[in-house]
Amino acid sequence: MLKGIHSHIKKKIPTSPTFWWLKTLWLWRQPKYPRKSTLKRNKPSHSAIKFHLTTGSVMKKTEDNNTMVSSVIVDVKANKHQIKQADQA
Repeated sequence: MLKGIHSHIKKKIPTSPTFWWLKTLWLWRQPKYPRKSTLKRNKPSHSAIKFHLTTGSVMKKTEDNNTMVSSVIVDVKANKHQIKQADQA
């Protein structure tokens, strides 16, 4: 038997054809220990540039245009920021 406020509360009748499950509180995990034993470290920037090209065509461009042509072979996984940082160092 219901008493007090519970005795006259009407239950809402579901009129929607889709069933809605309650969304419960979703919390982040709180791990007891790190899943990776070591942290991932960045490669040093000097490993981005492998070596400078000294072929005939590069030397000809340097002499003809009187400019420093930066023709280098770079690491496959290096991005533009890493190459620029290695070039400045």
